[in-house]
Amino acid sequence: MDDFFDLRTKTKYNAAYPAVFTACAAAIIYIAAIFIDNLADGANTVLTIVFSLSFCAYSVYRYCKSAKKSIAAVCAYLGGDMMLNAACGAHFSLIMGVIITFAFCLIMQKTELLVGYISVLIVSSMISLIFILSYEQYTTALKSLAGAIQGRGAAFGVLDNVTSLLFGDYFEALFYHKSYSVTTAVDGKIITGAVDIFNVFDSPHKSSAEFLTGKFLSTVFIPLGVFVSLFKRLKYEVVFAFFSALMLSVLFGDNRLFYLLLFLVSPLLYVGSMIVVYIGYIVCSFVDIRIGFSRMPDIITMFKNMHKPMYFLLIGAITAALSYFVSRLISERFDLLSTTELPRDVKRLVTYLGGLDNIVKISDGLVTVSNPNLIDILHLDCDIRENTVELYPDDFDIICKIPN
Repeated sequence: MDDFFDLRTKTKYNAAYPAVFTACAAAIIYIAAIFIDNLADGANTVLTIVFSLSFCAYSVYRYCKSAKKSIAAVCAYLGGDMMLNAACGAHFSLIMGVIITFAFCLIMQKTELLVGYISVLIVSSMISLIFILSYEQYTTALKSLAGAIQGRGAAFGVLDNVTSLLFGDYFEALFYHKSYSVTTAVDGKIITGAVDIFNVFDSPHKSSAEFLTGKFLSTVFIPLGVFVSLFKRLKYEVVFAFFSALMLSVLFGDNRLFYLLLFLVSPLLYVGSMIVVYIGYIVCSFVDIRIGFSRMPDIITMFKNMHKPMYFLLIGAITAALSYFVSRLISERFDLLSTTELPRDVKRLVTYLGGLDNIVKISDGLVTVSNPNLIDILHLDCDIRENTVELYPDDFDIICKIPN
């Protein structure tokens, strides 16, 4: 179990370099897709495959210190993914790629190369087989979910983000190209889906305000606010990864990598961002701002199709500010983002003592705090004398592990 928690702690750092590499590769593909139409349909798949493979390779290498095991893990992952794609035309999602990599790291660390390779190949194949056998039920479940929120753009905005990380873009397509968002008749033909309807109307349809405009908030303004709140609180490589993902989101409209990194750093911060996304979709629908897109909700498309620019830019600025303060509030309230990584037992005691900022001095068996009212006396056995705290010897030995 300790190996699992140690791996989970390292994940946000192991994801940093693969994220930078993936952002660069995806940007090249998106630029090429501007000139080569055939690349446009497969451009979204590139990000998922490139990140999953590079993250798997890098994580296994860092955790097992073996290039051979890293290559073996990538081959096993690729085998399972190809098996799924051949049967269903789908790929492992970003979150599934992270989960599979977790399993590969734990297996490879405790086995020899050959046994490890056979084990991870079996794991990858079994996961793929489970998805293949349950694919029909999976699509039916997503259609049922889409039917349950039909006509509710804000709920779609949040679930679109969540399902794109968990399952891929199937759920999104139900609203962008199918009848779960809107259906209308144009020149005697039935057109379905918010994106398809936006493409055929000379002036934006009202469905754009409900299902499309909010997407620009989630790709441009909300990531900007979150990034500004985090960049001083994370280590250099993670900050650079977030910046690369931010540029991919703003310039090319693909926010999956940014929100994946945010989820890996802290699920609570991700939930906070989804609350802001929900609010953004509601406001855009209420004000009836109709900004749509044909392929991706990038910043160039945003300005090109701008509708009610003063209102939208004001909403965008407010949304960015709201995402900044929500992220900062959550990170400070739960002490999520510290540049000093502490072991779990040390972090537990630090939390009971009111956080690192509350600890002034540790010496001679005593801990001096700035505000004794912040101490959690329900969970910490101690003797408090004004600003001085006397801990049990075992707890004091643990708290002394805090780096100077």
